[in-house]
Amino acid sequence: MRKKQIKTVEEAAKALSVRDISELDADRSAEFISLLPRMDRNVVQEVFKRCPDLIQINRDEVNAFMALCAEAIKQGEKNNDAVIEAYRAIIVECQKILDSKWLSHRKKERILNMMLDVADKMHEADKEHKKWLKSALGRAIGGMGVVAAGIIGVVALGRIPHKPGK
Repeated sequence: MRKKQIKTVEEAAKALSVRDISELDADRSAEFISLLPRMDRNVVQEVFKRCPDLIQINRDEVNAFMALCAEAIKQGEKNNDAVIEAYRAIIVECQKILDSKWLSHRKKERILNMMLDVADKMHEADKEHKKWLKSALGRAIGGMGVVAAGIIGVVALGRIPHKPGK
């Protein structure tokens, strides 16, 4: 079921659960952006005329969201690197044991199989990390897209006067 178009500033205020649209603040900016597709062009322009700080609030949210995504990706990389390094250390130790002359052929075979298992786990860890990274980036781009679309949409709708000093 398609939601009703918002054709007046009063309807926008009601949809955002505020008495007056000028009460819009940072806490409601995400809700406002989610309503943009349903808002009439003139309503959006009027909201930004009455709440010029909303544009900067939305820009700040995009920047904060981008920083959060970058940090999450950086942390994911560190965790993945640590896992891969731990597996590499196991393989190095197995190689040292394998080089010793006192091992029977059967024991060397078991160690080689263990090394193959570790290599498989390294590959699996790397694959999982790439899968997570792709998913995280997809969500980040989607979230930023909604916020950016709101900002770009406002710019495309017409020039909104900024407060002096902004």
